[in-house]
Amino acid sequence: MRAPEPSIALLLPLLALLFIACSGGAERQPTPKPSPTATQPSATPTPKASATPGDCVINAVGTDACGEEKIAFMRFTRDLPDEQVFLINRDGTGSVQLTSETGVRERNPRISPDGKGIAFARSSGDEPFDIYVMNPDGTGRVNVTDNPGNDDAPAWSPDGQHIAFMSDRDDQRDIYVMNADGSGPTRLTDHPGADILPVWSPDGFRIAFVSDRDGKYRWWVMNADGSDQVVFSDIEVYDPSSPLTALLLQGAWNPNGDLFATAIILPDIANIITIDPATGQKHSEGGGGALAPVYCLDFSVVAAGIFEEKTGLDLLVTSGEGLTTRLTADPADDIPGSCWVVATP
Repeated sequence: MRAPEPSIALLLPLLALLFIACSGGAERQPTPKPSPTATQPSATPTPKASATPGDCVINAVGTDACGEEKIAFMRFTRDLPDEQVFLINRDGTGSVQLTSETGVRERNPRISPDGKGIAFARSSGDEPFDIYVMNPDGTGRVNVTDNPGNDDAPAWSPDGQHIAFMSDRDDQRDIYVMNADGSGPTRLTDHPGADILPVWSPDGFRIAFVSDRDGKYRWWVMNADGSDQVVFSDIEVYDPSSPLTALLLQGAWNPNGDLFATAIILPDIANIITIDPATGQKHSEGGGGALAPVYCLDFSVVAAGIFEEKTGLDLLVTSGEGLTTRLTADPADDIPGSCWVVATP
């Protein structure tokens, strides 16, 4: 049975408060630019099969993960200064809370390519956001950035060796990359505009990011070492006059790398579109009222949407046939971060 469609009429007024709830931390003074010492991703990843028997997956650059496919997501209540990380099975069962500290914001969780770690952003009180990595059960948290600026929106390279992220550590929002242990941070973009929300292509060659450097927020793309920065698509995906935070844009390549999904947030519209990476043209669009898309292994899309009978965001999954299934029904707001295999302990 088809689940109720999210209502765009309800979505925009409801999420006006998200601009405050999901915005970045306090402003920080600029710090010296880090030296570009990170080991860059391999320029020649070796394609391998997409899957093997026994619940094991091998991605395009040969990183394998064995376990169960799960969705990492953020849950928060708009009247509390808390953001917490959860895991849930792909079918909506078995929700597990991984972080639980009161007054702490922990968000944008991304499952590592080998399924053995989760990168996320964390801020305690008025402290800036830093990138942390933890085990899939929430233990073993390690701070991999410790900088006076805000570091947020981590994105694993397909080989699991690097993490791209956005940071305002040099008094402007740019894209950086570091080794997975936090060493060798390297600045990839350097522009007075806002460069945010990095997302790695499945083959490891490119990183897409949102930028307003030309006056409008659009998706750009660059090589993994920061070279050849060009417009990915002419489509305007965000207008700051919208009440919604840009963090809800969240783009994602499908597992084959031949389709790119993103939210589009303008004053009169908020929904998901897909873009052809070869041409930059819009390929298709959703029915409206869904945001923050991520792809699963079966090419379905998990997103955040609002349903008629409640006033918060829930996770939903849309298949290629257009059927929408609701995965969560909590009074708080749920925003997906990634959908990938989590390694079996």
